[in-house]
Amino acid sequence: MTNKTILITGASRGIGLELVKQYASADPTSLVLAAVRDPSKAPLIHELAKAHGNVKVIPLDASSDASIAASVAHAKQHTSHVDLLINNAGVQNPSGPAEDSIAKLTRADFLAVFSTNVYAPLAVVQAYLPLLKASASPVVVNISSVAGSTAIVAKMPLSSTLLSYCASKSALNFVTTSSATAYPDILFLAIHPGSVTTDMAKDVTDVIGKGAFQSISTLESATSIIKTVNASTIKDSGKFISYDGSDLPY
Repeated sequence: MTNKTILITGASRGIGLELVKQYASADPTSLVLAAVRDPSKAPLIHELAKAHGNVKVIPLDASSDASIAASVAHAKQHTSHVDLLINNAGVQNPSGPAEDSIAKLTRADFLAVFSTNVYAPLAVVQAYLPLLKASASPVVVNISSVAGSTAIVAKMPLSSTLLSYCASKSALNFVTTSSATAYPDILFLAIHPGSVTTDMAKDVTDVIGKGAFQSISTLESATSIIKTVNASTIKDSGKFISYDGSDLPY
């Protein structure tokens, strides 16, 4: 992606941080906007920004409409368009995965997860729509999860053990397909990043067991996501796919 502007939310760690690193390293002519909730608490992304002059850190709290709106003003200081938006920011149950079971889940925690994992990606697209439309070939990637596939996990313990998380990713997939219908000139993809060895994944495996899914590194995940996005065309818009490009059932 030469001379492109790439915006990545949730860029302070994990997959988001690795995506920033790879996009910045691959093409110094591209601008990478690394959006993080609190830049003062994200030392790793600042190290990347120092190492790569094409990385700009902007504040964006996905749970706050005011923060999302303000982030657009920050983005406009660096660019007039966004070619690729990766909605990577996401959360688990704020009370912890052990409290996300169908027996324990509270209304407050359920809504908190949906606010960040479902509504926030939609709100970010809404806010950045003018910058996306200013691109010749805009792409939006929503980082989903195989946990959102009803066909795969509905009969597994995962669906009732991590209820709000699974339900939120399933809902995000629907938002992705709906967005593809609403904006036919924008390529929308929902991508499962793999069972990545991040802090979030560790919390999950502590609940569901280490053998539930085969883990991959953030490096492998980000590398594969980039290849899959690069290989996708507008004909793929609305698809739910894995990091390796294979189709996933809803």
